[in-house]
Amino acid sequence: MPLEYARAMPPRQETLATRPAFRSCLQPIKCLYQPQTEKSSTLEIVSMPVAGKRGSRRRAAVTAVLCVAVISSGCATIPYRYGHDIESARTLPLKPGEPQVEVGKPNRIVDTIGWILGIPSKIILLNSHVDNHAISTQTIAALITYLRKNDLHNVKVRINQYEPRAEWSRLMRNKAVAFGWRFTIGLLSMLRYTILPGRLFGGDNYNPFTNTINIYSDLACIALHEGGHAKDFAPRRFKGTYAVLYVLPFFALYPEARATRDALGYIRAENCLADGRQAYQILYPAYATYAGGSMSTYVFPYWWVYFAAVIPGHALGRWKASTLRDSDFPGCRTNAPSANPLPVKTPPQETKPPEPDMTPDASASPRRHDFHGQPPVGHVSSNPMKISETNSIPRM
Repeated sequence: MPLEYARAMPPRQETLATRPAFRSCLQPIKCLYQPQTEKSSTLEIVSMPVAGKRGSRRRAAVTAVLCVAVISSGCATIPYRYGHDIESARTLPLKPGEPQVEVGKPNRIVDTIGWILGIPSKIILLNSHVDNHAISTQTIAALITYLRKNDLHNVKVRINQYEPRAEWSRLMRNKAVAFGWRFTIGLLSMLRYTILPGRLFGGDNYNPFTNTINIYSDLACIALHEGGHAKDFAPRRFKGTYAVLYVLPFFALYPEARATRDALGYIRAENCLADGRQAYQILYPAYATYAGGSMSTYVFPYWWVYFAAVIPGHALGRWKASTLRDSDFPGCRTNAPSANPLPVKTPPQETKPPEPDMTPDASASPRRHDFHGQPPVGHVSSNPMKISETNSIPRM
């Protein structure tokens, strides 16, 4: 095909061939069709006018759908591989007597503000339990069991808790991460934790610089996903380098995929059908947010690309959940509660005194009652936890 018409185009008009991304994509084709003669050592690329904004958006949407469909498929790890002695000798240990799991003290004002600030996350994942700052005992128990079965005995877990002083101490003592990374990127992560606390702004996460899991959502699958990050970092020798690689374009998709596969595989091995369906409906679109964020940052600088990736994530997750059967969860009826649960530190609860027993004690001796059958004033019944305050009726 003649190429002379390409030179007649306006020099300043934006063309598809002038885009660096397009030229890099055509580099293999250029090598294949490069002439072998000495007279011509380059290949001219036909310049075609770029389609309008509608065409660019259409290509971006198609790319988002394809990326999410390809990357998200086959996420569950089957059969599931439990971790055995995966924590290295340099892993930051818990202090003697320190509980592994701590639960923040409820605060109605702070938790309400946090619930409101978490509305965008609730809308994106279509679940009101995301960043609701009210974590149930079932979610805590699920994470405790996961850590015990994967030999993660030194991972600190904070349930809706804000403890900057303790976290700064863990950053200073964590020898598993190199000094240079701890006091550069780790320092920035702790500044963010201190200035923008998750107790208000939400965002379940695992911090490798302090080896801490922070949970603000009442969803077991999200808690297990963060546990998957802790399991992914535990055996690695260069934890700081692996954490810093998150800043590279699209690299975050790799560790997020590993944590998602681990959480889904664990749920299919240990939980039941209802938990598995919820996990697919939450973790697939959650993973799609990372794919959409990377594409909107490095490929298509449009805000709607982020949501264009989340929508197929929801569709794919719900389709995958609909294909699950009870036979896919062999551990649903075989697992019993842990006999040795991990220690959990909970805020002190206000205890109310026992209510007095207003009924007479029929087991007491008749000689200690008057003719009306009621005990005298201040009589203590046979049950030490119940004190009768009923007054006796005087004799007439």
